Amino acid sequence: MVVARLAALLSFFCIPLWTRLTFVPLGFAPYYVVRFVIVLPMLTTIFCWLVAGAPGLFAQRRTTTRSLWALSLLTVALWTFASLSWAFIRERAPDIGETAALKFGIVALFATAVAHLEIAPRRAIYVLAISLAFNAVIAVTQSLHQGWIGLEFLREFVVERGMSGISVIRAGDLQFVRPYGLMPHPNMLAGTLVVGTLAASMLIVHERRWIRYTAAGLISFSVLAILLTFSRAAWGGFAVGVIIVFPFVARRALNERTMRVPIIAAVVFIVLIGVGFLIQYRPFLAARTGQVQESLEMRSVADRLVYIDFALRSIQERPILGVGAGNFPWRMSYYLVDTFYDLRGDNVHNIYLAALAELGIIGFGLYAMALTAGLVSIIGAIRRANIPERAPLMGLFAALIALLVIGLLDHYPYTIIQFQTALWGLMGVGVGATRQIAPKT
Repeated sequence: MVVARLAALLSFFCIPLWTRLTFVPLGFAPYYVVRFVIVLPMLTTIFCWLVAGAPGLFAQRRTTTRSLWALSLLTVALWTFASLSWAFIRERAPDIGETAALKFGIVALFATAVAHLEIAPRRAIYVLAISLAFNAVIAVTQSLHQGWIGLEFLREFVVERGMSGISVIRAGDLQFVRPYGLMPHPNMLAGTLVVGTLAASMLIVHERRWIRYTAAGLISFSVLAILLTFSRAAWGGFAVGVIIVFPFVARRALNERTMRVPIIAAVVFIVLIGVGFLIQYRPFLAARTGQVQESLEMRSVADRLVYIDFALRSIQERPILGVGAGNFPWRMSYYLVDTFYDLRGDNVHNIYLAALAELGIIGFGLYAMALTAGLVSIIGAIRRANIPERAPLMGLFAALIALLVIGLLDHYPYTIIQFQTALWGLMGVGVGATRQIAPKT
């Protein structure tokens, strides 16, 4: 199962990449999702695991929460496929629902395989840290350059000052072009940075000295990258994640002298970066946080309120079954026909309302059950683990909670395959750890 585990780790490395193939892989239907590079290692993981007989799936020693998690997640996937039969736009554009169902089906099978492959959480942390370093350098470089940096071979989006339709922040006559990384929007870049930073933060309490100091530098630099995205949802998710991991890190600093220097250094660097960022970008912060009213920021908030209003209306109309997987943007576009709003159909910027609107009460209940069972399973593993085993699990848990908090204000943890992979795939790593960790004695 070495190939399956390596493919799964490669999938996690590819989370920050929007890179797509220029052709449809042989044997695949021409759905949009199958051309993402991240899909290839995911499918390799699933294939190798199934060919090997799905090891671990029917193991005698399994926890109730782990079984409930896998069953709930796979049932959600089946429900998304079932929703194709009643999808709102099924006759005019059936590929909309088919793509959404296929996407979640791949993620559900991948996450289930990851959980039963029992990938060591620490290995996942290493991969996320390496990916983070690469991603953070791109983000900071784009911010300094105020545009794209010529990574054509990775399909970097062409973003330059003065282009229309790009994401910028305005404060009076000042303008700041937000970095995109290798994603189609700065908010998504921010999400990948938050996941990587919180996961990598646990390397600061690693047994090896050079890894602790490297982690301290990486975390500090990645915090700067997160700040430069100006993503409010990501900032909020990151803050909650820090609240989760900081007590654990602080206790290690108090109990072990060898941990103190890198931890204190990281805290000092982050504070200095925060103060410098506040001074350098104060006008943009004032605009972004609403202290100074800018039309661009007010429009952003107003648009999201409109999406929420239409999502609630859709839920009232179809509370049991929903409008079908991937169909809410189309339902919203029909609502917009009778309004004066200068908007296009889009996803509601809240993953819980999105799931409820598209999958109905039944589908949302299954979705919530899978989330709850996965988190409970990971919490149980954290409680049983010894301190060295607990650290990577804490990092993964903080990253997952951050994604769920981000989901209150953004839709990508529910709609975008890279973030579905981050949410459910990393949850699979944590759930799989329940069998690797022996009960505490």
